[in-house]
Amino acid sequence: MRHRVLALALMSLLGASCSGDSSDAEPIDVAERLLSAVAEGDNDAFVSVHAPGAVYTFPDGASIELFGPLQADIDDFDGDGVITLGDDFQARQAFHPFGNHTLTWSCAAIDETQVACTGETIDDFIRSEGGPPLVTETLLTVIDGLVTEQQFMPPTDSAAFSATMDASDRGWTAYEAWVQKTYPEEYPALFRAPCCTGDVIRTPDTVRRHGTLIAEFFG
Repeated sequence: MRHRVLALALMSLLGASCSGDSSDAEPIDVAERLLSAVAEGDNDAFVSVHAPGAVYTFPDGASIELFGPLQADIDDFDGDGVITLGDDFQARQAFHPFGNHTLTWSCAAIDETQVACTGETIDDFIRSEGGPPLVTETLLTVIDGLVTEQQFMPPTDSAAFSATMDASDRGWTAYEAWVQKTYPEEYPALFRAPCCTGDVIRTPDTVRRHGTLIAEFFG
């Protein structure tokens, strides 16, 4: 589950709403629109705020194209037959209403093309295991009103970061074990075996069912 929590941290800082000619938009305004759309889960706007070929860069320097085909354990959420980070974005957004998920953020312009954004996110999976909020920092590069790169920065507090990841892992493991025990006939459609690794199957239908079960689990 650890890689999935990290994905949530990364993708929670992605989103967009864009109208008109964006080429004159200030980078800080683009960043604010990017983050505001997180609450809306608007994938079309998410795509529109990025330049063609926009990349995501990890702390180790490796980069991937945001909308290029991926060989990754991500479900084809939109059902178009191509796995991209856009599928992950949509699935993450679909889960946000569940488990008392909250996200706050702040951004500051670094120079004429770069904006640094800090996000803080937490949910009941983390809370239930005593973990601190997950704090992430992302550096956005904006050229001609479009995001060309998102760079995930190393955590400033690696101990707190690890504590959050571990807590979320434990929370999801407990939830998966509960589903397997309480609803064994549904388990194969909601998680990939073997239990309990937090390998959630994420489609529009399974997300809706998870929402009901998560409310029951934490209720």
